[in-house]
Amino acid sequence: MENVSPAAHLELLDNEFLGGDFLEFNGLANSGTLVATLKEVTAGEQLRSRHYRRTNANSGWSDELRAVLPSGGATWGQFCLARGDGEPAFSAPEVLFLTSVAQSIGAGLRSTVLLECATSVKPSGRIPGLVLLQDDGSVDSISEQALEWLGELPEEGMELPTVIYAVARRARLLAETNQPGLPARARLRLPSQQWLVVHGTRLRSSSQGHASTAVILEPARHTDMAPLTLQACELTPRERQIVEMLLRGVFVPEMARTLWLSPYTVRDHIKAIYGKLGVRSRPEMTAKLFHEHYGATH
Repeated sequence: MENVSPAAHLELLDNEFLGGDFLEFNGLANSGTLVATLKEVTAGEQLRSRHYRRTNANSGWSDELRAVLPSGGATWGQFCLARGDGEPAFSAPEVLFLTSVAQSIGAGLRSTVLLECATSVKPSGRIPGLVLLQDDGSVDSISEQALEWLGELPEEGMELPTVIYAVARRARLLAETNQPGLPARARLRLPSQQWLVVHGTRLRSSSQGHASTAVILEPARHTDMAPLTLQACELTPRERQIVEMLLRGVFVPEMARTLWLSPYTVRDHIKAIYGKLGVRSRPEMTAKLFHEHYGATH
């Protein structure tokens, strides 16, 4: 985020994970609305919004606009804009324009991810790094390997990149609520074109210490990128089920019985899957999704 203080940045992350507020990205994506403003969703009463009261008002922001960038049934990006005090609220023409281009931008992002997943996931030989964070976001300790990884990420004006705080806060929320949900995990592309996986876990506190969160950074493997590849190729939920069975070595008759489909329908799904992935056989699909040296040997 640009022109946002570190404290406000962390407050916005916390608010997004807590849920139950106006104009959350997850809610926006699920609603089918691509672009919305805080003034619009609160009917002009922004003080009804928790994050407006806690963060926006103290940061000198009047109105806020958020957008999601979908393509193929998934969201590939999002952004937030804010207007300062004394500036006009976001207008209907501005919302309409951003709505008109959101899907095109999403399609471009999806195509980029698909291309990069196919070409940039290569063994690096580097080992994972570890960051230990206190609940206030301060760094308790950090490994040399983590410093090397973090040194490759763009400067954001904070001690650590946003993704580290986001993963740590997600891990903390999952541990405190003890409820199922999306894992504390993220994938990101480095300027070197290599993909990095960041995941977090909550550590138990000692009798005399404070609880902390461990965040691990490690190079992505094809197994990490396969779900993203399947999503980028616009496979349907049924097709993803069949891909999972294909990878486990399940034969067509058993798939048909399990899924309550005819063998002919299963074969039609497999044909569609191969077409979307650009492969011609089960071994070729497995190689494309999981073999680390596929690009070097084919």
